[in-house]
Formats: sequence, structure tokens, C-alpha cells
Amino acid sequence: MLEKINDILENKKILKYVIGGCFAALTLLSLIQLVLHFSAGGLFVFIGAALMTAGMFVPNMPVLTTAGFGVSALAGVIDLIWCLTWVFRWDFRPFYLLFPLLCCILLIAAYVVLIVASFKTSLARWMGIGAAGAAFAMMMIVVGAFCYGFSGYYASYLTYLARMIMIPAFLLFGLVMADGEPVLKFQKREPRPRPMPQYNQGMPYDPNQAPYNPGQVPPQDPNQLRYRRPQAANPMEDQIERLQKLKEMADQGIITEEEFQAKKAEILNGNS
Repeated sequence: MLEKINDILENKKILKYVIGGCFAALTLLSLIQLVLHFSAGGLFVFIGAALMTAGMFVPNMPVLTTAGFGVSALAGVIDLIWCLTWVFRWDFRPFYLLFPLLCCILLIAAYVVLIVASFKTSLARWMGIGAAGAAFAMMMIVVGAFCYGFSGYYASYLTYLARMIMIPAFLLFGLVMADGEPVLKFQKREPRPRPMPQYNQGMPYDPNQAPYNPGQVPPQDPNQLRYRRPQAANPMEDQIERLQKLKEMADQGIITEEEFQAKKAEILNGNS
């Protein structure tokens, strides 16, 4: 018997259907309550319960359940504001405000905890236990309201049944979400890598060198500049220098007189 229970608890698909059934029952109870006593808070409770039910039965749409938690929490905020308006009534009694005020605060806390469990799945199991504890506390408040002779929305059999159904639904939701995939994944934006500077091939890497700009004249290899003949500032001086070298070579017999005259003519005509 215990093994079968463990198998059921480990089968998250079956647990989802059970939770969906609980949420469907909450939807039905909120609809009946809305027909008997229409209010803005009751309308939000019905919409929230319907979204929670749809999220459990529609495949790959758990965000609907989280949205239902948010709408239900908003319903608790609306009821809380409505309860605080009782202070301005002529027949206001502080003790009468205690039961609905506690119910609203616990209801908001329970749904906020479940929203956190939808995103922080590593804590979902404990979040589910906390939400179920809040639902149990709300159920005990309804019992206390019965004992003191209260009547109305916060002291009705429908409210008591709704709080009783919330306890297993919230517990099982924590088990289903525990260590699972969060409802939404927020990916961190990684900084874009800076482009590496472009360098000429054969040049040593210099971290202080500015990036290469294609619009500028590319830097040249200093090894190539080593073998380039330096150009003289005055072309006439260059010709005279070359003629003197040729004359010395002719006097030493390295070149003949005919070769000297041919080279001299080339230099004077501007041919290198």
C-alpha cells in the first residue's frame, strides 16, 4: 500500500490531474458564491481559480496557473481594502473586523508564496507546505467565526469547503514543482565580445596598438623597410654621388670606359 502511494506521489502527471481537480472544485465553489453574493473580489477569485485549473490541464502552459495565483492574490487585496472600509461604518466593532482581516492577509500570503514556488523550484516543496499551512489557518478562522456566530462570506460553508480543498492542492503543487522546471526562465544577457584588433601578418602582437582602420594606410613591416634604399632629399645630389662612384670604378679598372659612358648617359637622362 505504501509503495503504491509513493509511486503516485512520484508520478507528477497524476498529481497534476489531482491538483487540477482541486482547482476545478474551487472554481465551482467560487462560481456558486459569486451567484449568491456578487462582488469584485469574488469575480477575481473565480477568474483566478479558472486560470489555475486551465494551467493544470492544458499541456505546457503552467504559466496560466501562476497567473491564476496572481489574480487570486489580487482578489485578496480587493477584499482587504473592502474590509478596511468597515472602520467608517457607524456600527463598527473592531472584533468583527479581526476574522475577515486575518483571512485576507493569509490568502494573499498563500498565493504570493505559490507564485514564488513557481519560479524558485528548489524551494517549491517548502513553499507548498507554507501555503497549505496558511489555508489550514484560514479554515480554522472560519471555524472560529462559526463559533462566535458570524455569518456572511467569511463564515459560510462554501468558504470552509474552499479552504479545506486548498490544503491538499497547495501541498501537491509544491511537490510537483519541487526541483522541476520553473514556469519562466530568465536568461542573463551575456556581454558581447569586443572585436579583436586586426594586425598585419608578420607583425608582432602589441597590446597597445590601436585597431586597424581600413581607411588608413596599413602599417608596413619594418623588416621590409630595412632593405629599401633611402632616397636622397635632392635628386641632383644623388646623381652626382652615383657619377662619382662610377668614375672611381672606371679609374680602378672595375668597369670599362664604354660601360662608364653608358651608365653616365643613363644617370643624366634620369634612368636608374
